[in-house]
Amino acid sequence: MFTKRSMFFLLIFITAAALTAFADFDAELYKADLLDLEGRYTEEKALLRSLLAQAGNDTQSAEVYWRLSRTYLQFGEEKKLAGASQQTLLPLFEQGIRYADLTINLNPDSAQGYFWKAANSGLWGQAKGILESLQKAEEMKEILFVAIAYDPGYSGSYYVLAQLYNQVPGWPVGFGNIDFAVSLARKAIDIHKHQLANGKYEIVYFDFYIELAKYLWIRNWDTRKRGHEQENKRREYNTKSSSMEKYCYYEGIVQLTSVTDRQEAEEILNWVITGLEKINPKYPFQEKALAKAVKLRREWR
Repeated sequence: MFTKRSMFFLLIFITAAALTAFADFDAELYKADLLDLEGRYTEEKALLRSLLAQAGNDTQSAEVYWRLSRTYLQFGEEKKLAGASQQTLLPLFEQGIRYADLTINLNPDSAQGYFWKAANSGLWGQAKGILESLQKAEEMKEILFVAIAYDPGYSGSYYVLAQLYNQVPGWPVGFGNIDFAVSLARKAIDIHKHQLANGKYEIVYFDFYIELAKYLWIRNWDTRKRGHEQENKRREYNTKSSSMEKYCYYEGIVQLTSVTDRQEAEEILNWVITGLEKINPKYPFQEKALAKAVKLRREWR
């Protein structure tokens, strides 16, 4: 028969065991994130699938599922770079979407679930063809709006949304807007800088800067137009009621240098290349970012 004292120590033991289990689970998730950084996606997938059996609640399962969604997107991107066929790519992105949906079903507040669903959906549309890409674009935009509503501090959502505004044709075919892409890219970078300063992230994601440079090069405004339009955007930013509308005019409240768009784009790209060249050894995603930046600079000359 348990006394009050023995019951107390039993509860302490059970609580300590539960905390240890949670800590071990989080450590395994961290290991999966490292495998992802290192480009070891097959090992990451195996680890994450083993963690599904260990998950103690819906929140833990959701943490596994959004990472699996990420893993399948990585598989698809690798196959895409290798020139894989549509028949090979589509099932990978579809599986990524299914895992993202499982995340959202288990944890509707998960910004990661919405983000990776949008990312997989976008690549699915690209693999399927132009008409399907346009049809998916509106869905992607709405999914990313939800992701930002749940977690306004997640820089990746603004990064992908900026890509969407750049890639989709403008009116009357679609909602594409290169100026919105510039503002959203600046928003993503500012959040990322803040997170780096606060120690939330330790690695600079140079892709954010490469995308901003790309949009600036396409927009191609001179110094005078940049200043004039910034005043207009500042007014729009201050009068818009919803956060998403404000973010599309975010450039109105940032400090701009007195250069042209293309001069700023070149400055950003040179900074990116210099920074990445100093990193040794590099993660696979950093190697890809460096190759992308060098290719862009070559094309611009």
